[in-house]
Amino acid sequence: MTLGVLLACLDPAAFGGSERDVRPAGESVRWSGYVLRSGDEDALPLTDGHVVFMASEDGSAHEAAQPSPTDYPGYWSADLPADVPVTVRIDGPGLRTAAWPLRTPRETANWSAGTLFAADTAWIDARFERAAREAGLDAPAWRDDRVRAWGFWRDGATGDCATTSLGDARVVCLATDAAGVLEAVTEGPYDSWYAWDLAPGPLVFAAIGDSGTTTRVALQAEAGDVATFAWLVPAP
Repeated sequence: MTLGVLLACLDPAAFGGSERDVRPAGESVRWSGYVLRSGDEDALPLTDGHVVFMASEDGSAHEAAQPSPTDYPGYWSADLPADVPVTVRIDGPGLRTAAWPLRTPRETANWSAGTLFAADTAWIDARFERAAREAGLDAPAWRDDRVRAWGFWRDGATGDCATTSLGDARVVCLATDAAGVLEAVTEGPYDSWYAWDLAPGPLVFAAIGDSGTTTRVALQAEAGDVATFAWLVPAP
């Protein structure tokens, strides 16, 4: 199976797209919205960096720009082919390179503020260090020639950690217990998951969700990426 066939992506509806004036796949649409420096609620907008959409099928690069950086700092926009899988790479000063697997909307749209964010170095490193600590692991040192990956589900959906995988990598799942304490789990529902020391190349996340169906999402990771499988939508 080729990567182009395998590459499932996050539903653009999770990013605020609508369904009016739907265009055929491949026709141009404009996709816009705010990009934050991290996933924190009070994170600052990303004003200095790059947001690049890489089309998965033909490898073409589409760089986003800030159309009005003075009036609307951190608001980015790109003209993209409609309804195609893309990998979005976000980098800049003080950031790890975040790579997101997405699918472009079928019409010109805005993604919802706060849904697309970068990997601020201190913020993302702290998340991985906590995941390692909760799992009783020594947090591996950052390596520019390797890849890290993490993710979480959308709107309270979840998978079973026992069925969650990222190829042959070890996946650490974190869940909040009844007392509100975050802990590592090996089975059952979870809040987020993490994996370290991955080789660059295709990464395929898979999990059996609440409905019993298997959700698969993939991207082509490059050395130094933080592969971000966020706002996962369970397969129907």
